[in-house]
Amino acid sequence: MNKLENADFRDKVSIIRCDFNVETDDSGKVIDDSRIRRSIPTIRKVLDSGGRVLLIAHTSGKKTLRGLVSFIESLIKEKVVFIEKIDPLDEGRVFLLENLRKFNGEKENSLDFANKIASLGDIYINEAFSVCHRDHSSISKIPKIIDSYPGLNLMEEIRMLSKVKNDPWRPLVTIIGGAKVESKIKAIRVFMDMSDHLLIGGKVANEILTIKGISPNHSWPSQKIVDAVEGLELTSDKVHLPVDLIVSAPGYNQHLIVPPGRVRNDEIIYDIGPDTIKIYSEIIRRAGMIIWSGPLGLFEKDEYKNGTLGIARAISTNYKAFRIIGGGDTGIAITKFDFNKSIDHISTGGSAMLDFLANYKLPGLEALGYYED
Repeated sequence: MNKLENADFRDKVSIIRCDFNVETDDSGKVIDDSRIRRSIPTIRKVLDSGGRVLLIAHTSGKKTLRGLVSFIESLIKEKVVFIEKIDPLDEGRVFLLENLRKFNGEKENSLDFANKIASLGDIYINEAFSVCHRDHSSISKIPKIIDSYPGLNLMEEIRMLSKVKNDPWRPLVTIIGGAKVESKIKAIRVFMDMSDHLLIGGKVANEILTIKGISPNHSWPSQKIVDAVEGLELTSDKVHLPVDLIVSAPGYNQHLIVPPGRVRNDEIIYDIGPDTIKIYSEIIRRAGMIIWSGPLGLFEKDEYKNGTLGIARAISTNYKAFRIIGGGDTGIAITKFDFNKSIDHISTGGSAMLDFLANYKLPGLEALGYYED
């Protein structure tokens, strides 16, 4: 894998693949800007070396990236030219291309689309670890067309996560929650072997409880998820599922605390309950290393924040453990609860982090030659 310090940026255009998929409020203000900020050192390195920059990124759905221009300008102290089409670049030092997922070819991993983007620059830099597990055109095709390098933050992600993968401190406690069930279920199989304790919450736990016939079937999971869950050995002492849940239903003016087997068909699960928080927190307190990906409930609403808040508090007060947190929503949660300064490493990726730690090959890293070293 090439080293960024060996690149010659002068009078060249560097295409930097960033992750600008950040949450904004109704006014368009960025709520958590950490993913953008962590691209800035690489952007500045290129500019300070006499180069020009084309920033490419995606955001959820087909929303525009135009609203980020002034924010990026405030961070890099440079004018940013927003471009909507893949045309030759005009005069300027910094350009931001419209949301990649607005173009046909990105998610399809099109070589033709990659060639169009690559024609705009001389050098490719990957500064989007969080999507390195995606086999998309801007991640796995462009770096094979022009000289490619890992960004400064990408290298830091690899360095920190390799400490966990290569030499875990025991007991190793892994916490998996959130909503991206299919990728999380795949990771659970590996982390059952790696971890001393595996704590499961969020929609991941809810789907498992449904498939196992413990909680009611509100919406039956996809067949891929069903097959994956049915192949898991969940009776191991190291695997922990919620023993109580916070539920509510349309027309309720309050929430209820119930065991998984007592959830009614009209009730929706929003969080783990107090007994689960207590059990999980005690396991976390004894951990030597902690990996956490995915909130334990709908923490955005105050009435359902206690599960995620309780786990965040337990992690932040285990000062002897090495603590790794991954994923956009998890990062937003610990920032909201003001525990971000007590974490050893906050990864920009959730699923990418879990795949890396589980020794799956990430297409973005493979395209850079990481696995050939």
